[in-house]
Amino acid sequence: MTRGAPFILFALLLLTGPVRALAEPAPPADSVGELVDRAEALLDAGQAEQAYRLLDARLAAFAGNVRFDYILALAAIQAERPEAALIPLRRVIAAEPAFNPARLELGDLLGRFGDPAGARLQYEAILANAPSAVLRGIVEQRLDALPSEGFLGSIRAVFETGLGYDSNANGSTSEDSFQGVLLDPRLQAVASAFANAGLSLRHQRQHGDRVATFWRASVAHRANTEASFLDQSVGFAQAGINAGIGRTRVTMTADGFAGTLDGRAYRRGAGLELGLAFSPWPRWELAGVVRAGMLEYQPLPLRLLDVDRLFGGVVVSRSGIGRLQLRVGVAALGGQDRVRQAGSPYSNDRYGARVFVNVEPTTRWRVAAEVAHLVADYFAGGGFFGIDRLDRTTAAALSMQWRARPVRGWSLGPQIVYTRNESNIALFRYERVETVMQARYEFR
Repeated sequence: MTRGAPFILFALLLLTGPVRALAEPAPPADSVGELVDRAEALLDAGQAEQAYRLLDARLAAFAGNVRFDYILALAAIQAERPEAALIPLRRVIAAEPAFNPARLELGDLLGRFGDPAGARLQYEAILANAPSAVLRGIVEQRLDALPSEGFLGSIRAVFETGLGYDSNANGSTSEDSFQGVLLDPRLQAVASAFANAGLSLRHQRQHGDRVATFWRASVAHRANTEASFLDQSVGFAQAGINAGIGRTRVTMTADGFAGTLDGRAYRRGAGLELGLAFSPWPRWELAGVVRAGMLEYQPLPLRLLDVDRLFGGVVVSRSGIGRLQLRVGVAALGGQDRVRQAGSPYSNDRYGARVFVNVEPTTRWRVAAEVAHLVADYFAGGGFFGIDRLDRTTAAALSMQWRARPVRGWSLGPQIVYTRNESNIALFRYERVETVMQARYEFR
């Protein structure tokens, strides 16, 4: 071998190495399909984290394949890794600008990350792609939910009003006397038509993907045509923080309210609340809340009603059931009121349950129904007229809402609420039916 041979062999290796790499066959197309099929099967089985890891391990090989990128993004979202879905979704849209499902997911993520302008661009691009009627309705609903950027900036303002009829506006007995004593007419059941109106403001600010702070405030008034002594005004304010930890979301809030009755100070209160929500499986949610607060009444004779309140509940719900997008759930409730005035008989233990169903036949029509039962067992303070009071309250409600009716921004629909309170003291037994047609407008 000549002295130049090693150099020639080295040069040949440098030249043939890339040629050999280029000559190696690319992975067969169906290997991508098989990989994505496996990932979709894992997603269907509720194993989003495993699906994400499976695809992420082959990212270098298959990034740029539209189906691979789209399923990778879905797996990331379901595995609570939303930030990892942004780049794959952008690759999908760059390759397939008319791929509406990817634009919808990206718009939802951008809205979640505090970029309403970016979300709006994606939603409007979907509308420009001539989507189906169902998808158009979904996108319009998303657009309606985006915070406005008008004269209030990112603050969302909502006006609500309603007209209705209440068969027992003061929730009182239908009897005219108790233990041989004639009752003041104001302590007897009064039927009345009524009108209500309210304005609420809400602001939310995203701090990264996992944390958001928010506040909201509202004022409302209800006027009764046949019972002006029951006219009420209420002001409410709340501030809080949401934080995501894996599949768990934690909410902490502080709030307060003050109300008037017939133009005079009547009731006020404040509270702290802690809520947890966890999704053990897709479309299932287990949530719990505990609240500590206080209620104070005015004028002085009503101070016997002042209580410190501790209340909580646990809710199990399932959403997205069938073509009607049913959401069903059941809740267990419990708590206690402790009086703040010595000798008051209003301390009580409370416990009960609630069952609810929500149906959305279309993106613009929603039906909600619920039934609840609550027991209030009063103790201490000598009882009521020498009797330990025990109340059992049953309530049922049915409501319907049409969104974007009669025009965009408006929603309207009827509601009916039935309440029946059974008590071992006749003075506190009553029935009540309240019907109202509500209208709601969100300022854009």
